[in-house]
Amino acid sequence: MPEIRLGLLDLSRIRTHRPFANPVLEGRLSLMWHRALEQEQKRIGMQSLRGGDSRTFYIHPMNRDKLDPRLPAVRDLVAQARYPTCQAEQWDLDLSLDWRYPKRTEDIVFLLLGKNTPQRLFQRCIASLQAQSKQDFGVIIVDDASETLFSQEMPFALGPLTTRTTLVRHSHRQGYMSNFRLAVEDICVRPETLVVVLDQDDALMSPTVVESLWRRWDEGADMIHAPMFRPEKPLRRYTPDYTSPRSKGGGNVWAHLRGFRKSLFTAVPSAEWDLPSAYFDVLSDFLMMVPMAELAERPVWIDEGYACLHQRLPYSSERKAAEMSAKRWLADRQPLLKHR
Repeated sequence: MPEIRLGLLDLSRIRTHRPFANPVLEGRLSLMWHRALEQEQKRIGMQSLRGGDSRTFYIHPMNRDKLDPRLPAVRDLVAQARYPTCQAEQWDLDLSLDWRYPKRTEDIVFLLLGKNTPQRLFQRCIASLQAQSKQDFGVIIVDDASETLFSQEMPFALGPLTTRTTLVRHSHRQGYMSNFRLAVEDICVRPETLVVVLDQDDALMSPTVVESLWRRWDEGADMIHAPMFRPEKPLRRYTPDYTSPRSKGGGNVWAHLRGFRKSLFTAVPSAEWDLPSAYFDVLSDFLMMVPMAELAERPVWIDEGYACLHQRLPYSSERKAAEMSAKRWLADRQPLLKHR
């Protein structure tokens, strides 16, 4: 029969044998196209050949599973050659197995969210992580349904970080908040892990950034900031103010480089995340960090020179208006109080 699962078909040869016999019953063709082709093969003596590289494999989703919401993640995992051990040597997809993205258990985990990030900037970000003197950190990369082909090449850009990276590539856009919670709540396992947010088009500016972060984390810090450099504002400093940041326009707690313990994020009441998702997409830095800064018991500012390069294009007037709307919403809410 024609091999339609991970097979190559010579369409020119096939078309020369059309039309294929395919009886119409009650106004519908009675055979699927490949079954009609199979009947034609038998009639004229054509054969199909199987072969290929033994490293090549396929997994066939059953018809009953093709509308399952887990299928996009399964496709992504298979494309990365990450699949449950029990799925090996099985042609048909088994959704009862543990189809989940690899968990991260490191002390420090860098979170890289983005969409349509230019390849050269993504590779610059990865290179800055590869250059760190302390390498026992994890990485979570979430690509939110990029329209560029580079998203398919991301695994090949990771180099030695591959074994310590959880890569999530969505086929449909999920939005900042959904991706953030997936990474922090589901993929990061340990409550005490320090999650460090690093945009895909940012880059670390010193090979000792991880050393500095880990030292403060080991001393008990639950929120950490380090200086960022913005080429378009080279003299501007963004020193965080952890005292009542909500009433101070965010108090620079939004600034890059920023990190927080997972336990600090989960301590924030879920009502703080009830804002429409569009607000988080335009002002995520403010809306995520201000509530956590209000609850932080031991925030630390590492002023040891520039740690992060943050470079972006100017925002449109529409984007600035949306940011102002989100900032007003944030300022009007009651500040969170630490538990005494």
